Order: sequence, then structure tokens, then C-alpha cells
Amino acid sequence: MAAPTNSRFRFYAILSLMVLTCLILISQVISFPTATSLLPSTLQRPFPGTDADSHQQQGGDEEAAGGGKHGGDKQPGPNKPPSFRNYTSAHSFDADAAAFPDWMARLPDSASLASLSIPGTHDTLTHRLADQGYQCQNLALGAQLRAGVRYLDLRLRLGAAGDLLVYHAAAYTGYAYADVLLAAFAFLDAHPREGLVLRVKEEGPPVDDHGDGDARPGPLEPGTVAAAGSDVVNSTRTFEEAFNYYRLEDPRTAPGCAKHLLLPAARSDRAAAEQGSETEMPIPTLGELRGRALVLQEFDSAAPYGIPWLSGQLALEDYWVVANASFLDDKWDAIRENLELAAAASPSRAGDGAQQEPPRRLYLSHLSASVGVLPIEAAAGPLDHPSIAGMNDRTGRWLAAPGHNATAGIVIADFPGRALVEAILSHNEWLVDRPQPQPQPQPRRRARRPRAVPVGARL
Repeated sequence: MAAPTNSRFRFYAILSLMVLTCLILISQVISFPTATSLLPSTLQRPFPGTDADSHQQQGGDEEAAGGGKHGGDKQPGPNKPPSFRNYTSAHSFDADAAAFPDWMARLPDSASLASLSIPGTHDTLTHRLADQGYQCQNLALGAQLRAGVRYLDLRLRLGAAGDLLVYHAAAYTGYAYADVLLAAFAFLDAHPREGLVLRVKEEGPPVDDHGDGDARPGPLEPGTVAAAGSDVVNSTRTFEEAFNYYRLEDPRTAPGCAKHLLLPAARSDRAAAEQGSETEMPIPTLGELRGRALVLQEFDSAAPYGIPWLSGQLALEDYWVVANASFLDDKWDAIRENLELAAAASPSRAGDGAQQEPPRRLYLSHLSASVGVLPIEAAAGPLDHPSIAGMNDRTGRWLAAPGHNATAGIVIADFPGRALVEAILSHNEWLVDRPQPQPQPQPRRRARRPRAVPVGARL
């Protein structure tokens, strides 16, 4: 009788093993990733200005570095803040959830650019960089523009062939200046009542076309870091010559530059008469900026191409060297002070119907910081110090607080989120359907011959 019992036991054991094997195979088939998800993240992202990038306007925004919508780890739930690389912040990472492609259209032409509150991004083209020390954005340029960003931070370095490449310090972003111009001009063509502000900075000495001193052929990969000594290169052009090549000669970009760049020579006679200086480019009105891009110039040149970065026309907060997370309170103090200065200069403080002169300076507040903290830590708060809020959350809450409704200036963020963009744009409501103050004409100053001053005379 023992044999039948053993046979029955073996039968049920084999049957159980077969069922378990089938269940494992079914679970593997159900959870197996798609072929697209197996591709490297850089291959899943369309290039700005390409058909693939344009397609995102119809079917959703492109994925950014890190994978997933918003470039984050998970889709945020109804009550969960957006996340990216395990960082969470109510005012970060999901700017592509905002849709403000035409927010300037409802504001009056007479409004000075200095009276507007403008969302901006720091190191705008760094979304493809995997190194957290260099990555400052998780969204591509097209998504930023559609979200309402109108200030772009372009850091350029000369290649050996005389081309301009977009870098963050020593790290190549994967983009060239021509790519950015074409994407920006395409946006302005599609949204002609919008305007852009472009910080154009010479980020460092020229580099070879591979950033590592190797003269091998082939494209430069995103994230390539220039090796020590590779920036000692004799470029075929100076930085200004390269800037003017794209502006005047390159068949891809010259037509768009002629149409869209707001240069000092393109100013109206009225503005020229009011500027008070024959060499200083005044801050334009929104009507003058529509369909155009104003350059904030941070490179040496024989002729001006916009408003100089280091000039009295710009009030800059750029306290970016933060030793460690404990100094983020000092960083926030600097941001808040500049926001308060912008608000104090705002015509909205004059009361309804009052004719106060618009600000004569553009107020720019950088929410970004690095060195002793990662850019993402400064934006969203450090993971190892959860009690320290990031600059995006602090700024967003400050802007949304009751009584803070005046001009905020240009607010420049790393990893901005929808709530931050909306908080900035809400500070333009006072401009809607309100008579705008007009700039007061200034007497045109003329150069005078020096005159002798008697000894002891009061100067």
C-alpha cells in the first residue's frame, strides 16, 4: 500500500511545481518593460526645434532626464507634491503642468518690461545632464516656453571651428546656440504677442569641439566635461564674431535674428529721444518687445547688442555660492530683499489712477545656488535636512502671501514648478485694464568739451 501513496504524493508535487512555474511566467510577461523604456534616456528625448519636439505640443511634453512625466520619479497625486530624483517640492519640477503660452498677450503695450513679473530659468538648457552638480532643469526648452518662462539663461563657449555651444561651466549640454535660436524664434512666430529676454554669457574660454582635447571626428555627447587644458584652443573666430555670424550670415539663423532680435539700433525714435544717453539702451516697453528677444549681454564686444549684464539698469541678486545647507537662510534673505526692492519700485504702489514713472531698472532674482549644495537641493530643499525649505517653496509662498501683489521682476529658478510659475504671473494682474504710467522724457545729453575749473572752486 505504500507504493500508491508515494505515487500520489509525487503526482501532486509535480502538479504544484507546474502551477507555480506558470504563475511566475505570467507575472514576468505582465511586468516586462516596453522596448521604448529600455532605451537610454537621452535617446528618448527629441531635440528642441525638431518635428519630434513640435509633436509634443499635440501629444504632451517630452520626457526630461530622470524619466517619467515632469522628469520626476512618479506622477504626483492630488495631494502629493511633484517629485524628481527623490526630491519633493510643491513649487518645483512640474512647470509643464502649467499652460501659459500667451500670458503677455493680455497685458498693455505701454507697460514697461521693468513693470512685469517674469518667470525665468537658470542654466536653461541643462535638462539632459545626468550629473546633479550641473543639472539645473528637468524640462526641455519647448516645455518651459509653453509653461510661461520668458527669461532664458544661455551660457556659451566657442568651439575650435568658431561655433557657439551651450555649456554649464565645463559641461556640454548637448545643444548649440543655433538650436536655441531656432526653437525660440519658432515660438515667437507661433506666439507673436510674447517676448523673450535672453541672457547671453560667454561661459569660459574656447574649447575644442569635443571638450576633452581629442581631435577625433564625431558629435560631442551631452554631459561631456571639458578636460583640464582643453580650453586652450585657438578658435577661428572671436566670441563677438561668432555671435554676429549667427546674427548676419548663418542661413539658418540670420533671417530669424533680423526679425526677432531687439537690438539698440532697432529702437524707435521715441525711445532714442528719451533714453538720456546716446550709448545706453533703455528698457523697452512690452509693445516694443512683442515678437522680439532682448539680449542681456555678458560678453566683450566693440558694439552693444543689448543691455549690459553689469550695468546700472539691472538690479541683480545672484548670491549663488552657498557653503552648505545651513546657509540657505542667508540665500533666502538675499532673494527676499531683491523682491522687496522690485515691489517698492513698482508703479502698482502708487494706487489706482496714479501716474508713477515705471522702474528704470530690471530686478532679477536668482533662486539658484550651488558649490556647497546641489542645485536641486537649493531649489527643493536638502534630503538630509527636511526642515530646511528650498528657495522655490519659500519664494512661491512669499509671492502668494496677502499684500504681495506688486512687481516681482524677473524670477530665475532651477527646476521651477507650476505653483511657482503661477505665483509669479499673478503679480501681473494689476497691469490688466489699468492706465499705464508713461516714462518721462529726458533731455538728450550732449558731450561737452572739458572746461578749466578755478583752483578752490566747489565741484
